[in-house]
Amino acid sequence: MQVGNFNLSANPAQLVRLGMSDTKDLRGMALYEALMKLKPESLSPTNWALQAGVNRGFFSNLKVGNGAVRSDSLRKLLAQIGRTEDELYSVAGGVQPTLVENVRPISIETIAEEQGWALIEEIDLALGMGATFLDANRLPERLGIIPFRMDWLREIYRGPIAGLKIVRGRGDSMEPTIRDGDFVLVDTSRQRLDEQDVVWAVSYGDLGMIRRLRQMPGGGIQLMPDNPVVRPLEAHDGEMHIIGRVIWIGRRM
Repeated sequence: MQVGNFNLSANPAQLVRLGMSDTKDLRGMALYEALMKLKPESLSPTNWALQAGVNRGFFSNLKVGNGAVRSDSLRKLLAQIGRTEDELYSVAGGVQPTLVENVRPISIETIAEEQGWALIEEIDLALGMGATFLDANRLPERLGIIPFRMDWLREIYRGPIAGLKIVRGRGDSMEPTIRDGDFVLVDTSRQRLDEQDVVWAVSYGDLGMIRRLRQMPGGGIQLMPDNPVVRPLEAHDGEMHIIGRVIWIGRRM
C-alpha cells in the first residue's frame, strides 16, 4: 500500500522508502526478455539467479508479474555474467527498467520526525502522588509511545527531546494540580533543583512521587504536596533524588 512517498511492506512492522525511476517502464516480461538476450546459453535462469545471490524465483516472478525490481538484484545479475546496465538498456531498445532504489527499512521514529512529530516514551517509573514503591533493580518499563506535534512541543520546551518521558500520575496528593491517571510530561535532563516551588518527579528513599520542592535554610529539601490534607516531607543527606522536572500535564475529559 502506497502512503505518500512510503510503501508499507507485507510486514506491518517494517516501512520501506521507495525511489522510483522516472523513465519508461521496463518490467515484467519485457525485462525478462531483455535479460534473456544477455544470458549465456549454457546458463539456466534459475542457476543464474542462485549464482548471483538473488531469489531463485526471480525470473519466474518477472514472467508472471509487472512490478519494479530491486536495483541491487539487477546489478548482481548483470555482474554475475560480466554485463553492464548500459548493455541491458541497449538490448531493450534504450528503455530503462523501473527500479526500486535504495530499499531500506526505516523506523517509525524517522517517519515521525520527517512529518513533524516527536514520539515520547511512556514509561512506568512507579511515580505516585501518594508515593509508590520504586524497584531499584528494575529498569523502567516502556508502556508505549505518545506522539506530540513538534511545533507545539517546541513552544513549551527547548531541551533534548530524548530526555522527555511520559508517566502517569497516581493517587491524590497533588490534587487539584495533578489527578490520578493524568499524563505527566517529565524532562529527565533536569536533575538539579534550580527552580523552587515547581513540580518535580523524585524518588524519596524507595518511593517515587511527584512533589513541589523547596530548598530549606538548614540544607534539607521540603517535598510539598498540593493537597492540603497530605503532610509535606523533608529530605536530608541524599534521601531524595530528582528524576526530572514536570513540564506539562494532560488529562482525558
